[in-house]
Parts: sequence; C-alpha cells; structure tokens
Amino acid sequence: MGLAAFFFVVIHFCTVIVYAWPEQLKPKALHHFTKAYVEPVFTQRWSMFAPCPTTNSRVEINYFFSASDSTGWIRPTSQAIEVHGYFPALHYGELVLAESNLDYWLGLDIDYMDLSVNDPFPIDQKEAFYKGYSYYKIRNFAEGWAHYLYERRVISAKVRFIREDVVTGEVGVFVLPQYDLSNAD
Repeated sequence: MGLAAFFFVVIHFCTVIVYAWPEQLKPKALHHFTKAYVEPVFTQRWSMFAPCPTTNSRVEINYFFSASDSTGWIRPTSQAIEVHGYFPALHYGELVLAESNLDYWLGLDIDYMDLSVNDPFPIDQKEAFYKGYSYYKIRNFAEGWAHYLYERRVISAKVRFIREDVVTGEVGVFVLPQYDLSNAD
C-alpha cells in the first residue's frame, strides 16, 4: 500500500511539473495527457467563486388584499438592504441575496423565451414560464414576504423586475403574470 502511494505521489508531482513547463518545451502528446489530468482538478476560474452578474435588478411587488385594495408597488427587501449595509455579518445578507438570485433564475427563463430586457411578458408563453426555473422561486419569495410584512391575508401579487443590462446599458421593466396567493397558508 505504501509503495502504491509513493508511485502516485511521484506520478502526480511529475505530471504537475510537466504541465507547468512552457508550451514549446513539451511534446504535444505529453501536453494533452497532463492537461487532461491537471485542468479538471486544479484550474480555477472566477466564475467558480462568484459569477459576475450582467444585470442589476430590483424586485417590486404589488400585493392585493381584495380586488380594490392593494399595497401599490413596494420593494419588500428595502429594509433588509438598508440593515445589511450597516451590519453585513447578520442574516440580512441572505435576504438581499435571495432577491439577486431571483433575477438570475428569471434571466434563464427570459433567455429561454428569447426575450430582452424591454420586452413585455408573452402571454402565449405563460405555460412554459410556469414550468421554467423561476416561477415557483418568485412565487415563494412573494408569498414569504407577504407573511412577514402583513397581518392580513394576501390573495394575489403582481411582481415586476426592474432590470438593467450592465453590458449594453439597456434598462427595462419586466412584469410577470399575477400570482394567485389565495391558497397560501
């Protein structure tokens, strides 16, 4: 067993050293072998740690208590964002991160539906959206904040994302279909 470990360490060390050699000093066959061994384990890209978002967004929700009684557009995380600015080690960072993650998942669905930041929600793709990545995450987000913010029953919510594409500078508002929260406990 000790001899096998010794050979593994020697082969591993030699492979890593050869991988680190300048390209012109190693044969192509050896380069392909060392690359196949070293890169899957040791290559690190920044996206592995924190993917760089290409959008800035803000989630706003209009909660409905009845057909004629609503909150108007509010940002439920505004207090959490403010407190997180003063006390970054507290749990408020998780609440702020949740809003940011929603934009990521919605972005996947927007890409799937082949839309851009300023496009209106395509009602004909509503069923595809319900089966997408973000529908239930956004619904749970809206429902959770409704329980936290209000003592009375919320029957539905409209959610909109104010999105800015930081690459192109394009800014738009993406309003989702109304969420039915009447069955929420």
